[in-house]
Amino acid sequence: MYEIYLKLLREKGLRASDVSKATGIPPSTFTDWKTGRSKPKQEKLEKLAEFFGVSVDYLLGRKLPEQDDTKGEKEDDDIVMLNRVGEKLSPEQRKKAISVLKAMFDEVDWEE
Repeated sequence: MYEIYLKLLREKGLRASDVSKATGIPPSTFTDWKTGRSKPKQEKLEKLAEFFGVSVDYLLGRKLPEQDDTKGEKEDDDIVMLNRVGEKLSPEQRKKAISVLKAMFDEVDWEE
């Protein structure tokens, strides 16, 4: 499971701290999983699956990405990720983030 978690981190361009903040799973828990000190409980697997937009079966290696029906049912993973990050920002931080995004992508129609 931990290898799949690392793969998802790479694919999404995230750090473990991003996942920890968004899911409420302490960093020490991820370390315990990595070292084999403990195994993920169902509740934490469900949080991770929801965060990454995959099924628990996929996280556990029971399904290949193309077999994972959860992906087809979810919004675009990147949009979900942006929403989750945005929820954690203060109104001032959100305004700054939007300004940066607008500056980066001049060609986008930014109707608000």
